[in-house]
Amino acid sequence: SAMPLHVHRLHDCCDLSGHIRGNDFWVTAAAGDIHSCEDCLRHLRVGDVHGNKHLAADVFSDAYAAPAEDIKAATEDLFDEHGLGLRKSRVKSRAEKGWVAVLISKCGESELFRLMQGAAEDDPACRLSAEERLRRTHYTFLDVDLRKLGEVAATNQANFWLTAFSDVDAQACRRRIVTQTFPQAFREVLIAPVQDCRSAAAEITGKHGLGLRNASVRARERPGCLALLLPPGAEPVANV
Repeated sequence: SAMPLHVHRLHDCCDLSGHIRGNDFWVTAAAGDIHSCEDCLRHLRVGDVHGNKHLAADVFSDAYAAPAEDIKAATEDLFDEHGLGLRKSRVKSRAEKGWVAVLISKCGESELFRLMQGAAEDDPACRLSAEERLRRTHYTFLDVDLRKLGEVAATNQANFWLTAFSDVDAQACRRRIVTQTFPQAFREVLIAPVQDCRSAAAEITGKHGLGLRNASVRARERPGCLALLLPPGAEPVANV
């Protein structure tokens, strides 16, 4: 039978970070008094990549909990520094006072981690986070400016796929790409930050055509990134 979950109370959320190793961890948060945390954590259920729920106490050996003035900000700080761990998405808490906890397994890899490692990217039943997909991706990402992106589109005329993501930086753009399904396989992805996605996309397609698309790029008049995807047979960027 599973060992009981050891709950350690810390004074400050800043101390939670030191207990995270790699990405075999789970972050949770709740509003209210930290005195209720032990009971909450022992009854907490966590989801694996297949969408099945497990009692956290069966998966993890230890939980570190700390009070927070703003639980949303505290969890965001942890995710920004360490990634999502075993979660598929961020904690959906409001900005309120409460406590934040990090759950880990000190007895080797957790069952959730093993299930995630064994999950296939192309299995539609698997709920891998964008971050885990990015860790495993076969894409080669290159950060470029719009001029370079245009040159590569010119070299690979009719053999590229252009898409736009508004209100994202290059890293968020990568996460969006690895969670999307495209009509064919691509290998290299060029990402260019732009001030206006719609006009930048129109500039590229106006000069170099739609590439492999049969409809124009849907883009908003917002800052963001253009992404140019090249299939395996395309002229490698290094040669352009």
